[in-house]
Amino acid sequence: MKKMDALSGLARASLPVAIALAVTQPLSASAQVLEEVLVTAERRVESLQDTPISITALTSDGIEKRGITNAEDMFGSIPGMGGATVPGSRGALGMSIRGVSAGGANNISLDPAVGMYVDGVYVGKMLGTAMDVAQIERIEILRGPQGTLYGRNSTAGALNVISRKPLGEFAADVTVGIGNYRARTLKTNIDFDSIGEIGEGAGRLDAAVSFMFKDRDGLYDNYSGGGDFDSLNRRAWRGALRWHLSDSFVVDYAYDYSKLDENGSLQKVVGFTPLTTQGTNRVDFLRNTVLPAAQGFNLNPVADPRIAARWIPSINETIAAYERAEARGEGRPDGGWADDTPTSENESNGHAITAEWNLGELGLLGDVTLKSITAYRDIETYVFGDIDDIDSSLDANGIGAYNDNLHATLLQYYANSGGASFPGVDVLWDAVDLNGAGHTKQDTLSNYEQVSQELQWLGATQQLDYVLGLYWFVVVK
Repeated sequence: MKKMDALSGLARASLPVAIALAVTQPLSASAQVLEEVLVTAERRVESLQDTPISITALTSDGIEKRGITNAEDMFGSIPGMGGATVPGSRGALGMSIRGVSAGGANNISLDPAVGMYVDGVYVGKMLGTAMDVAQIERIEILRGPQGTLYGRNSTAGALNVISRKPLGEFAADVTVGIGNYRARTLKTNIDFDSIGEIGEGAGRLDAAVSFMFKDRDGLYDNYSGGGDFDSLNRRAWRGALRWHLSDSFVVDYAYDYSKLDENGSLQKVVGFTPLTTQGTNRVDFLRNTVLPAAQGFNLNPVADPRIAARWIPSINETIAAYERAEARGEGRPDGGWADDTPTSENESNGHAITAEWNLGELGLLGDVTLKSITAYRDIETYVFGDIDDIDSSLDANGIGAYNDNLHATLLQYYANSGGASFPGVDVLWDAVDLNGAGHTKQDTLSNYEQVSQELQWLGATQQLDYVLGLYWFVVVK
């Protein structure tokens, strides 16, 4: 602490001198010039300052300084942008711009409100992207509706990710990281020497490959067993080719593959919403309505024996579990419970071919460039487990903390029969024995395939810059 005080004093003493130097020293020529940032927000390469839309552009230097490796890393550093990973579904990322979003990203029946593009290819669902492994050259965030150039799924805005193309010469970049909870990361990018020469024979071919590995133990204890919460286990690789047939004709091909197999984050109950629109408290409903009614049904000589043996003890178990959840409050615990540990398995791969042909000056049409973007992407995800920390496991007698909706259903059934057993309630009890009575449970397999083709005609004259295009997009399944 004494050393820190001494350093602080030195800094304070040096400050006036630094200010005096700043005032009297003339600015150098280099200090007066802002670095030009080029963007492709309007489908053509132009200066950021000449782009008439609300846009934030991050260059490779800014991306590295912010530690951005995927879309989720941007939320804390980009004004007006937010989002989060969907609880219980790792790899499913929900994004919003200016507060506009489009439901759960893990629901593939919903279209996003933020259009995400990787090297010009529209990523139809946020279940998995190629950002983790790509060598990112630039990220562009376009705020506000972008339907004119980016289609109907860009109500909130658009996110452009531009990867670095192969260098054409040998280069290797290896990043290794270690941390607590046995965290290990590895990212490797290798560029190879080019083959051939531009404009000679078959032209020049450049190539690059990337590999990414992330692994970490869980951050929170799982008191129910089955592995700790919030673990990391990700693998991805990417290959890129660039073919220069001539100075005016270039073809880029990229393939990416990623796999994720992780336990989900610990989700904690911090309170209970009212049971009805009148504001009925769930715990009060169980204690003051359901429990007395069940005890009254049990007095019936023909009462279903399961009322006394299973239902009444389970009502008390549920009340106790809800009270424990409320008593824990909103603080982050060291661990929690899960009847079924939440797990996510994602596997995605994609191909993209971009061909660009500069035709040069074509009279009244101006300087013309033709561009074709052909892409295919396949994503398969499987999520399983519950996302609450209420222990709803059943003992050997079928007693446990049932969810309150089940209690309400049993109340309605037995109210109609006066507590007697009947076929309908038998079916309900059989369902509890088969599936349990937990509060949440996911068991969903999703498969998504997309194919897209885009054709662009980019023209520029002295008076006008214009873009013409055709776009075809189909979801295979």
